[in-house]
Amino acid sequence: MLERDTLPLDESHRIGTPQSRHVHALLGGGQRALCDLFPGFEDDLASAGAVPLRVGLDIRFETPDFDPFPVRDLGLVTYSMSRPLIELTVRRRVVQHANITIRGHYRVRDIVAASGGDAVSAIRFENAKRESETLAADLVVDASGHGNLTLGLLQAIAGRRPKRRSSGSTSAMPPRCSPSPRTPRSTGEAWPRSRKRLSTAVEA
Repeated sequence: MLERDTLPLDESHRIGTPQSRHVHALLGGGQRALCDLFPGFEDDLASAGAVPLRVGLDIRFETPDFDPFPVRDLGLVTYSMSRPLIELTVRRRVVQHANITIRGHYRVRDIVAASGGDAVSAIRFENAKRESETLAADLVVDASGHGNLTLGLLQAIAGRRPKRRSSGSTSAMPPRCSPSPRTPRSTGEAWPRSRKRLSTAVEA
């Protein structure tokens, strides 16, 4: 695994990481997937400082023109934490596998196509000394964020970049989350001390 940044040994924020300082929470499907991959992952999160949230009890949901959702125990527990904390917790479990190596401060420049253009054969990257290297590969996962490496590969194979399509859909009610207690705007009632998070959908 090649990572462009120098990875911190703690949950420090990395410059340029999207939504790094926002409050995050795992959705149920993602949490179950991580627990399947890393048994005991929920305990790792709690030990690292993540805050357990009982869905329906600890989280208050509000939407315009609708009273707060009723308080009820849905039998689900999720965790709230920073993005750096969840990345660090996952990274600590990944490096326990002897066949996985994480190299920090390595910048991938190109995904190299095999002769004939029917497969990927290697990746070209700069190492920590800014020297160019090529690493043979049978499978490459492009997690660079914008897909530019994959677009460059397709252009090298086809001679042109593929057209991009946009659905044109937008969120009419973007969520706004507040980790700190405050008075809910919709009712004006006092904030219950038992609540840990408020999630409010506001009109665009």
